[in-house]
Amino acid sequence: MPRDWLEYLPEEEIRKRRSQRRQLRRFQFLRRRGFWICLCIAVYVIWCLSLLAKGNILAFSLSLIPLFSMPAIGWLCWGVVYKEFHK
Repeated sequence: MPRDWLEYLPEEEIRKRRSQRRQLRRFQFLRRRGFWICLCIAVYVIWCLSLLAKGNILAFSLSLIPLFSMPAIGWLCWGVVYKEFHK
């Protein structure tokens, strides 16, 4: 039993379609939300570390506040909304 509908196509068409699928799979990770979130956090951390490398310790410590407070604020908002809708 054939596993894929490509097996019903002519050989030239099969190669063409497989090439298209390979190209789509190659850049599929760019469409994922998690990739972009990780990329933004990595760029922000690199920027923070560049502040530390320049010797600006106060700016470095202040720039870390949003990085560590965002999850706490998110959990707080989630808890408030959950309580509000599940009374």
